[in-house]
Amino acid sequence: MKYLTEGEFITLFQLCGQNPEDMSRECGISVRNIQARRNKIEGFYNYSLATKTVYDRIAENIQPRPERINLGIENGTVIIFSDAHFWPGIQTTAYKGLIWAIQNLENIKTVINNGDAFDGASISRFPRIGWDSTPSLIGELKACEIALGEIEDEAKKVNHKMKLIWPLGNHDARFENRLAANAPQYEQIKGFSLKDHFPAWEPC
Repeated sequence: MKYLTEGEFITLFQLCGQNPEDMSRECGISVRNIQARRNKIEGFYNYSLATKTVYDRIAENIQPRPERINLGIENGTVIIFSDAHFWPGIQTTAYKGLIWAIQNLENIKTVINNGDAFDGASISRFPRIGWDSTPSLIGELKACEIALGEIEDEAKKVNHKMKLIWPLGNHDARFENRLAANAPQYEQIKGFSLKDHFPAWEPC
């Protein structure tokens, strides 16, 4: 391939998603030479050509959901709980209080699971702390299914039209992020999104 001018290099680098591996496959230049040329251009022109991580590229392709869900409630009660981090075999006082609230408060229209019902401890990007023990991924998923299933059952007893909404938190996102980063070939296959396991809850 002919020698690339700085302008041609920058354009091709951007067209390849600012990824040296993709550019290497496109133009036949080694990854090491691409990185060296990029560093030289950045230093000389004070121009950033930061490599996009897999998470950057995933984020660009995520279809945004509405920022706001209009509940259409003029009068009524909304119950919000957050950061449950459900683990197998643990039922907290806060969870018992949540079930009590659903059973006893009046005119409940919506229950909002305000993020991080799922923890994803075993797929965290952070290293273990000493010899701490974390539940398996399937164990956590089952714990969420049991707890959220009980909430669903109690909500239906009170109002079969009650809305269940789940704004996903950063821990919830671990489920899909780990798969997207390591098994992108399974994208859009049922079961590889957290929402596939909890169809009663509207994600946002």
